Amino acid sequence: MAPLREITPAVPCTTNFMGTHETTNYWQWAEHLDVIANDLYPLPDDREDTWRNAIRADFIHSMMRGMSGGKPWMLLECAPSSVNWGKINKLKRPNVHRQEVLQAVANGAGTVHYFQWRKSRGGFEKYHGAVVDHEGSNRSRVFQDCAAIGAELKTLQQLVAGECPMAEVALLYDWESRWALNLSCGPKKIKGQGPFPTDLYTETSFDHYQALTAAGLAVDILSTKSDFSAYKILILPALYLVTDALAQRIRDFVQAGGHVVGTYLSAYVDASNRCHLKGFPGAGLREVFGVWNEELDNLHDETRILVEGSINGQARDIVERIHLEGAESHAQAGTEFYVGQSLITEHTFGNGSTAYLATRLELPALKAFYERIIKRYDLRRSLELDLPEGVVFRKRETANGTLGFLFNYGRNTMIIDLRNQNFKKFGDAQTVLSGKFELAAYASLILWL
Repeated sequence: MAPLREITPAVPCTTNFMGTHETTNYWQWAEHLDVIANDLYPLPDDREDTWRNAIRADFIHSMMRGMSGGKPWMLLECAPSSVNWGKINKLKRPNVHRQEVLQAVANGAGTVHYFQWRKSRGGFEKYHGAVVDHEGSNRSRVFQDCAAIGAELKTLQQLVAGECPMAEVALLYDWESRWALNLSCGPKKIKGQGPFPTDLYTETSFDHYQALTAAGLAVDILSTKSDFSAYKILILPALYLVTDALAQRIRDFVQAGGHVVGTYLSAYVDASNRCHLKGFPGAGLREVFGVWNEELDNLHDETRILVEGSINGQARDIVERIHLEGAESHAQAGTEFYVGQSLITEHTFGNGSTAYLATRLELPALKAFYERIIKRYDLRRSLELDLPEGVVFRKRETANGTLGFLFNYGRNTMIIDLRNQNFKKFGDAQTVLSGKFELAAYASLILWL
């Protein structure tokens, strides 16, 4: 990029990222770009749990927002209809593409672009979705959808200068930890879910983002180099690689009154992928979490472990046998030879506290864990309502106030109960939503808050 900076210093530089692409640390690239841009193809397939893919898309959008420092970013590529390279290339159902676009906007995008404008006559992508079909006119369903979405985005131009409200919760996503874990022979390898590149490390991050979203919390995704000192809660999903410098920053955060959630596979190795000595979590975090992780049990895909205590449910894939060294046990294993041993702990350290999850909790248990966090630390939910599964609410600031985006990511109509809250629809001030109403499949509402 140096020649471009020299020849065209006034022209912004960008390139298109690809979400959680395995081989590229986009945090490093982001340091050199003027505008963050991403390509995203969520591949909605209209099955019962397709809503999970939409939340995974939110995860990636949140990461782009983190890379841009909260400023608007670009959705540089998305498909107006089905792609041609998936295993099953289903057509996008009515309202799905509008929802994908508004998802990006709700998560901070300031501009939306397509791949591709016109379908080519030949080549690998001749059947890839495009605004203009081989037929060539403006009569197609896809063209009409894109025209309507473009007109709607024009009414939202006031968002371009606005940022998303800073969350109270930050989650660290670290490619170095991901690479180090994947290059270590021993911990379980798993097949990811959904359309995005993934593995055990990334699935763990998705787990926590999904549970936090289901609990109603906004989440900022940061790098290990980001300043996280202003957040109330810091989530470290499987932060496998921890340097002494990062460990000290985590320690300082907790001592100053912050609250950290760590998980299995935390602080095993240093920057050279060498194991920390004197017990896991290493780099001095053993004292911060108040636990010693003695052993790691890798489970078969079909195996489930019962979790019993203040949190009840099931866990899978990974179980660590931990010993309490000052921490309090809040849930224990209900099956296997480690029955009664701690799986969820809490520990007071300095002016703050830590929690340690020694196993991969399934969504109901992980959501229940974060609901306890909300109450204990008096966190603000995006909307003070319990929403049905697959229904998500996001906020974004404008010069004229705050807009809320209410999404039904699922294929079934959902009943929403606003109770004593009232909201005006954006662009239609005469329509006020209150009480109970139906939110259709793949519906997206924009509301003034």
